[in-house]
Amino acid sequence: MDTDSVLQPVFIFAFAAVELLINLICVPVSAINFFLVAKSSVIHPNLKHILIYQSGCILGRGMCRFTTCLLKFVQLSPLASESFQSIGTIYSFFIFERNTMAHVLIIERVLATVTAKSYERRRKPFFTLGWLIIVISLGLFNAIGYRENGLSIVLTNYALLFSAGIELCVFSLLRWHSEKAYFRTLHSSNGHNLSERYQLSENVRIGKQLVPTLVFHLFNIMSSTLITNWSLFTLPGYDYMLVFCSMLSSFCSLMIEISIIMCHPFLKREFTHIMNRFGIGSSSRSIRVAVAENGMINGLNNGGGQKIAMTNILNGEALVIEQKQEAHFEMLRKLWK
Repeated sequence: MDTDSVLQPVFIFAFAAVELLINLICVPVSAINFFLVAKSSVIHPNLKHILIYQSGCILGRGMCRFTTCLLKFVQLSPLASESFQSIGTIYSFFIFERNTMAHVLIIERVLATVTAKSYERRRKPFFTLGWLIIVISLGLFNAIGYRENGLSIVLTNYALLFSAGIELCVFSLLRWHSEKAYFRTLHSSNGHNLSERYQLSENVRIGKQLVPTLVFHLFNIMSSTLITNWSLFTLPGYDYMLVFCSMLSSFCSLMIEISIIMCHPFLKREFTHIMNRFGIGSSSRSIRVAVAENGMINGLNNGGGQKIAMTNILNGEALVIEQKQEAHFEMLRKLWK
């Protein structure tokens, strides 16, 4: 008996079980992230819409893979469910849309950096409508022809991978520029208003928060490129590579959602509250959060608002000393005008 014919089903079922568990976690986490971002009022609408759509794509993709992996055990067939055309078409659409979100994120960050003086006031949905039309159109074209046009799919993945590498370098430069510009404004009372300073601080914060997301997006695009190459050139071991890349993609999708939540302080706080309601999480952590919130309220009631106003919103360090409070607030009054 051929050893490969015996080991292959065991190998595929093992990876299917792991991927099933990953997606069992990923689907509810994506749904929670979708809800948290949608209800948030502190995220700029342009970025908010991108994160909502990204969570929706990961949620849809996770449900497709969960169904595919579950059917393997229901049918007792390691590969039969991988060839279901309807699931494959929907899955391909969500994969392409999810991979494209990394590029839309970079474009949004470029706009936020270049137009820092006025970006906070630009809240009309023109940018969102523009990228939605383009991305959905390309996704539908990709999904409809994903089985017939193998070469075009491979070329598309190569283009996405190449541009993702360049965009990561651009993103690093944007972070450096925003951080340098922000700290420059801390030592100047002229030439910057509070809206610009706030947007610069947001650019620095969001830049740090999105680094893990973009790295996992890059791994996702690499796995998609790898499996499409394996299929197009009919390389040996395709079945093994298919289940491995699918599991890797599921894991990276889960980590994208987790990093979005855990790297954003407001989303993390809301997520912690939700977990505590279901009895998940440390009660001591809840006590510390409550104490911190009460301390902030007491500080505000006792004139602590001045201390908060004189704090670097990036890291909480004091911006001014007690003797310079009046000069500091006089500078703030001028900036508001």
